[in-house]
Amino acid sequence: MQWRSGPVFSGLAKAVSRSQMRGQANLPSLDPSSGAALMVINHTSPWDVVVMMAALRAEGLWVDAPCVGGCAPGHRHFKVMATADLLNYPITKQMAARSGVIPVGRDHGTAALLAARRALVSGELVVIYPEGDLSVTDDGAPREWRAGASVLARGVPVYPVAHHDSRTLGNGGENMTLSIAVGLTRWTSPQLVRIYAGEPVLADQLEGLDPHSRQVVLEDSLRSAWKIAQSGVLPV
Repeated sequence: MQWRSGPVFSGLAKAVSRSQMRGQANLPSLDPSSGAALMVINHTSPWDVVVMMAALRAEGLWVDAPCVGGCAPGHRHFKVMATADLLNYPITKQMAARSGVIPVGRDHGTAALLAARRALVSGELVVIYPEGDLSVTDDGAPREWRAGASVLARGVPVYPVAHHDSRTLGNGGENMTLSIAVGLTRWTSPQLVRIYAGEPVLADQLEGLDPHSRQVVLEDSLRSAWKIAQSGVLPV
């Protein structure tokens, strides 16, 4: 049997959280032939990776490496840009090796951006955390995007998916080991994380915009989705 990382994410997420997702109709198509797409997610703690990968898997979007011998209908695989620090820990290293993770080094992300761009050119679905780090705001609102995220958005539809608030699951900081450890102590009282998939920004909506204007439109799309998740009043 082929070992998959997705069920591990799902098991961890169920142990410490109760996710509530709405806006599923706005998610990318499960049909791989539907073409390239970029999904953007806000980042507030190491735990949001676990919660979001599990929530997306439940909707048929899998971070696992493509199936050997072809996949059964009903799900689509994606690649996700994630910190190369995942490779520093035995368990997360194994999960990354068995998934569509594109490691992003701390020194520069050029190689990762090129890998992500190649995936998009090949018609794949790519997931990124456009803020690039965990310098979280007080209320957890999405922050300014790294320039590379806007560059990846050229010529493809962008799907904003926001959550509030994974910081309740761990310490909310960049220390992955500490955050995961704190979260696992809370398995007796799973925390609620609200997720909302906002309306996509189509490629033609960005045509003709200068880089700054394009980034403003994209940042606003993720911030708008987050405001709905943060409000606690999720549309049906």
